[in-house]
Amino acid sequence: MTARLIIVFCANIVLFYSLAGHSQDHFQTNQLQRQQYLDAKVAIETGNVRDYRVLKQQLAGYSLLPYLEYQELNKKLNTYPYSDVDKFLEANKDTYLGRLLLRNWLSQLAASKRWHEYRSYFSAKLTSSTHRCLFIWSRLQTGDNSALKEVKSLWNVGKSQPDECDPIFEQWQQAGYLTEALVWDRYIKASLRNNATLKRYLKRLMTANTRTLADKFQQLLSNPSRLETTDNYGNNSPFMKSMVFHGLTKYIRANSNKAWRLWKDYDSLYAFSETQTNAFIYKLAKRHAFDGRSTKVQPYIDKLTEEQSIRVNEIVIREELKKGDWREVDRWIAKLPENQKLSERWQYWQARTFEMLGKSKELYLPIYESLAQTRSFYGFLSSDYLDQKYSLQNSPTIVQQAIRRTVETNPAILRARELFFLNKLNDARQEWAYATGNTDTPLTPEAHQAAAMLAFEWGWHRKSIESMAAASAWDDLSIRFPVAHETIIQQQAKQTNLPATLLFAIARQESAWETDARSSAGAMGLMQIMPRTAKETARKAGISHRRDDLFEPEHNIILGSRYIGELLKKYDNNRVPAIAAYNAGPHRVNRWLEETGNQLPYDVWIEVIPFGETRKYVQNVLSYAVVYAYQTGAGSTLLTQVEINRPL
Repeated sequence: MTARLIIVFCANIVLFYSLAGHSQDHFQTNQLQRQQYLDAKVAIETGNVRDYRVLKQQLAGYSLLPYLEYQELNKKLNTYPYSDVDKFLEANKDTYLGRLLLRNWLSQLAASKRWHEYRSYFSAKLTSSTHRCLFIWSRLQTGDNSALKEVKSLWNVGKSQPDECDPIFEQWQQAGYLTEALVWDRYIKASLRNNATLKRYLKRLMTANTRTLADKFQQLLSNPSRLETTDNYGNNSPFMKSMVFHGLTKYIRANSNKAWRLWKDYDSLYAFSETQTNAFIYKLAKRHAFDGRSTKVQPYIDKLTEEQSIRVNEIVIREELKKGDWREVDRWIAKLPENQKLSERWQYWQARTFEMLGKSKELYLPIYESLAQTRSFYGFLSSDYLDQKYSLQNSPTIVQQAIRRTVETNPAILRARELFFLNKLNDARQEWAYATGNTDTPLTPEAHQAAAMLAFEWGWHRKSIESMAAASAWDDLSIRFPVAHETIIQQQAKQTNLPATLLFAIARQESAWETDARSSAGAMGLMQIMPRTAKETARKAGISHRRDDLFEPEHNIILGSRYIGELLKKYDNNRVPAIAAYNAGPHRVNRWLEETGNQLPYDVWIEVIPFGETRKYVQNVLSYAVVYAYQTGAGSTLLTQVEINRPL
């Protein structure tokens, strides 16, 4: 038996005995209750009252019983069962279901114009624009005209608000609260968000003179060089001032030198505010930094906040790294605040700088040695430099049984568990959030670790990972880096001739093992594949594919493996650009490689990736692959010798 199998076997034995009360009989009882619960839901939906009553009686004490009561009550809200609603809300106070029923109940009250009742049931914890607007309307309809004073913050935003807000906006406007200045301010916000529909609406509210200015502002955004004709933008008015400010800020990208000269000219006329001046200078300093003009950055550093100056400073350092000017890298690292200078990132680059400048080993070897004690990208780089083993620092989580018991008997945790096993993942996530993210009674770090252990035992790895992060508990690698879907990953690694550690690392980084993960960009599933990429990859591989198949772990891993395999072939089996392309797209990586001309060492190329998200992504995936090599007993280095020796 291998060492890893012994560890897994022992862990399973410990897990078996740690699940107090989770005997075979208990497991069968849960399975029976889950089926009875599903049958009861069907009985409610089909109106089978007799079966529902029998099943409900059998489910007494079952954690998901409130979901049946919610479903039953929700079906008859149009009969206005006030006492039943009150009873349910009281019994489920500060829970996901309680909030859900309250929202539906308020919608029913609003639809029937029961404004006194709406007002009495409303909770300030409901923060959506729809609920806030309807609450204001309920107050207006019940004689509280002071509510009009709260409309401004809802109206003056750069997006269109829900239709439910229209009545309060109309009454607010009729009461004389809407001014030309507010219309202009919202028009600026809508323009900066490029909200064409909202802009058209706002122009209808403007006077003829303001509409002319609005047209002029659009021309300015399209071509900010128009500001060079200063006579056209010189009438000292608040509307013109905001227009010129945003035009000058936009002009920085096209011509930073001219933008600065124009800023001084217009500032003498408009006396821009401190906030406006700071925003302009910050953007100007970043532009100079990105353009590699570090000498022009220096005069602005002292005028920025510490956070802004750090951001600009780091841009300068990366640009100097790109140019290979190690003296300038050294000079700008020295300008960082002490806490930043001591971060792993800049300690590593300080050591590299000392080495490249030919300084004594006594200056840089201790830095590498210190970093090599950490489990991180820069720690692994340092270990490679020193040719020593990585410091993995694996330490299993230990939680007091009393704390674990308190967490595992939390009603919301019990509901989350049952919903997870029933594959009702959205509801399960909501229950988990209510149990672990309650700001009124926040969990202690040890309670978060107990929650992580529970989720890990269920196989809900995303939540176990999140809970360990919430506890700032970083050293239990089994929980933080679970070896999930191992059979299919190992199988695909063999079929595609890829390291399994790379596949584990990508899935961990992309979705933290959440099978139904979906990104804002539309990527889907464990390995977060874009539907178009999945379709093309499946076509090339001759694999039957439907869009929703991406939520099936096996199908997702098969396509994800093949896609990263294609990228590795494209980049000569070098994982660094291939991983970057998996995140940012091959077209961007090709452009970055063209810009650097295959002249940069691998560590510099990673550090100067223009997208911060992609930079972190590459560093994480490479580091996670090392951790998964440890987890699976595979043995691996951060980078291969070929990857180290090949400039990018």
